Amino acid sequence: MIPVFCLLAVAAVAAGDAPPAEDAIADARDSVTRAAPAGDSLDLRGHAYEQFREHYDAGRYREALSFAKRVVKLCEIAAECAAELPTAYNNLGATQLQLGDAAAAETSYKRALEFLEGVDTVSSRRPIVPLVGLGLASAARGWHDLAIEYFTRAIATSRRVDGLFNQAQITAIEQLIESYLAIGSHEDALRERSYLLQIAEHNYGLDDLQIIPSLYQLAIFREYIHDFEGARADYARVLAVSEKQGGGRLSPGAIAALVAIGRTYRQQYLLDPESLEPPPPPRDLLTRMPEWQKGGHFSRLPPEIDMRGYRSIQYAIGRLRSVSDPPARLLADALLELGDWAIILRRERQARRNYAEAFELYQDAQDDAIGNPLAKPRLVIYQPPVVSWRNRLAPPQISKLRKTEFTLTVDRHGAARDIKVVTSDMSDSQLTQLRRALERAVYSPRYEGGEPVESRGVSFAGEWYELDLPEGTTPTAY
Repeated sequence: MIPVFCLLAVAAVAAGDAPPAEDAIADARDSVTRAAPAGDSLDLRGHAYEQFREHYDAGRYREALSFAKRVVKLCEIAAECAAELPTAYNNLGATQLQLGDAAAAETSYKRALEFLEGVDTVSSRRPIVPLVGLGLASAARGWHDLAIEYFTRAIATSRRVDGLFNQAQITAIEQLIESYLAIGSHEDALRERSYLLQIAEHNYGLDDLQIIPSLYQLAIFREYIHDFEGARADYARVLAVSEKQGGGRLSPGAIAALVAIGRTYRQQYLLDPESLEPPPPPRDLLTRMPEWQKGGHFSRLPPEIDMRGYRSIQYAIGRLRSVSDPPARLLADALLELGDWAIILRRERQARRNYAEAFELYQDAQDDAIGNPLAKPRLVIYQPPVVSWRNRLAPPQISKLRKTEFTLTVDRHGAARDIKVVTSDMSDSQLTQLRRALERAVYSPRYEGGEPVESRGVSFAGEWYELDLPEGTTPTAY
């Protein structure tokens, strides 16, 4: 779906610049019929635009396409409508993108941009829309380097015209982040994600609830790149702002932040133990599995683990249970994470109690959009061979991803059994190491009626990231 911003923006621009205020967007829907003198061509164009907009808003893009083309034709042949031609091309490009025709959309947006570059000054914001459209069309074709150029130009124009922290640029920045991720440029993506937070802070203040979505997205991204300490700092700020402005102890933002803080400690222990203090426990030299986990399905208790994460979850649950009717979804999410912690700590009975209660709460919440995560097996502990993930963040141009598809059975205790290879392009050595890691994986089992049950035919996709460098090139750590 093309972002709403794009369509609203193209509809809002007629002859001259539209003001950035929200009421300008509302007024823009009939701007086409107000921009030129009355006449037959104007009536035809106005009618075609109304039909286009009706079909587009209803998601009937193929029907909208014919009217978008008609508006372009009418603007091309009528001199009094010439100033609206960029808007017509923008609308045509948006429709073509919705229909998956990125090449045609690129042509339409280029024509709009060429027209505007011939008549507008550097203080015009009108080129922003076709620049964003060209970025979307390029990204849709997999040309992310080119998309980045277009998005960057659009953002620079927006900042020059409307200020460094204007909110109109947010959609373009979000698209820029997607293209950075597509080429493996995680540092650039992090920089732009941080800038989105700065925009929110500038417009709302440092302690306003409206900064929380941007702050939360930044924290999630830090988790993704395994910056767990940075993520915790962001979640701690979400907690502080939520408690100060959002209703105190039972604020949904505060509870979610406490659960997320607990999750980052667990994930750091599993995925990046070398970053922990004190030093991590000894590991098997071949598999890199902790010694306490060697020899099968958790043969011994784990060494000392930072229990602040566990206590964070307990604290969240304590807050929720302090009221008679806590929000079911919030309590279920907290119990789910506590169950995951219990698995790490080899407290199987506690994990079963946590999961069983969470299962019932998810059922009661009846959230069809998210569903019940315990209605199928969930992978809780999987520590892949270190070498398989070492180059996970390397740019795709210099890396190769090898995959193996497994099927397995997850028993009622969460252990992986009957592991079979379906397809693989890994070497024998890589496949052997991956299988060993999977044999030690731990799932939360599928629940039925509040009880754990066995699940057969569970799919698992193993990945191995390896550098694909020209001969003689020195590898770089990512």
